Amino acid sequence: MNGVSPIVSALLLVVISVAASILIYFWVTSFQGQVTQQAGTPKALGACLKVEGLEVAVRDTSGVAYRIWLKNCGSQTLHLDYVYLLDLSGNVYYSYLAGGWSLSPQDTQYLWLWVPIDKLRISERTTVKVVTAEGIEAYYVFTPT
Repeated sequence: MNGVSPIVSALLLVVISVAASILIYFWVTSFQGQVTQQAGTPKALGACLKVEGLEVAVRDTSGVAYRIWLKNCGSQTLHLDYVYLLDLSGNVYYSYLAGGWSLSPQDTQYLWLWVPIDKLRISERTTVKVVTAEGIEAYYVFTPT
């Protein structure tokens, strides 16, 4: 014999390919499991929150109370958690506990947001970020006056 026959070499290539495929499959599935665990609780299916608008309700020397109009555009009840005010860089400069009250599917309600005068950034573009306990986020950009 002066070498490996073509049939044996073809079988060796098939065996090596199958073994490599199995190893890659196990590596990918274990990696995917690690990523899923790190991501935490996935966002709820059928959940949707939209900020419909924002208006000044009360203004005095101590601060401003805003009404944030929220619509649950999804098919499950949401529980409002926090409201954040973000600067142009996306950094939080004020947070407000929303109290965990619920918003039924397809319902529109307003949330009060009290901002003390020392936290108010007049004439600076600001983003309102509303977060639910289910992990849903909604944003609205405005400029306090």
